[in-house]
Amino acid sequence: MRPLRTERPFTWEDYLELPESPLRHEVLDGELVVSPAPNLRHQRVLARLYRALHAAIQDAGHGEVLFAPVDVKLSRTDVVQPDLLVVLARDAGRLNPKYLDGAPSLAVEVVSPGTGRRDRGLKQARYALHAIAEYWVVDPVDDVVDQFVLDGAQYRGALECRDEIKVALLPGIAIDLRPIFRAEG
Repeated sequence: MRPLRTERPFTWEDYLELPESPLRHEVLDGELVVSPAPNLRHQRVLARLYRALHAAIQDAGHGEVLFAPVDVKLSRTDVVQPDLLVVLARDAGRLNPKYLDGAPSLAVEVVSPGTGRRDRGLKQARYALHAIAEYWVVDPVDDVVDQFVLDGAQYRGALECRDEIKVALLPGIAIDLRPIFRAEG
C-alpha cells in the first residue's frame, strides 16, 4: 500500500487517535501506511516461524517473542507493527500493556505482495536508524530469509538463509527453516 500523505508529519499522537481497524496501520518517517490483511501462505509461514522462535528464545528464558499486531513506538514519527518481534529479557521494562517503547532486539517482516519494496527499502532504513540490532525479511514465495545485522548505523549486506538461520543476537541459537517453508498440506 502507498503512504497516505499529509501536510505535516503524522505522529504518535495522531496514531493513537485512529479508530480500531482490521487493517495494519504504521507510521514511517511521518507518513501513515495502511496495509490489507496478508494471504494464507504468509500467515502459515509466520505461525511456524513464531513457534520456532518461541521455543528457542522465550521458552529458554532469553526474552519474549511477540507477533503482530503489537505497536512499536520507535519515535514520534515512526510507529511500526513488525510481523514478529523479539524483546530480550534485558529490555523487558520497555514493554507496557499497550506497546513497546523503543526498538525490539529483532524485527521480522514476512513479505506479502505489495510490501517487499517497502520492507527492503523505507522500513529497513527506519529500522537501522532506530537501532534494531537484527532484521529478517522472510520471503514465503522463494522460501528464503534475508538476515540483516546492524553494523554501526547501517545493516551489513544481507545473509541469505534457506536451510537454517543463526540468531546473531544469541550465539548458539539457530532456527531450522526447512519446516517453516514446508509445503502446505
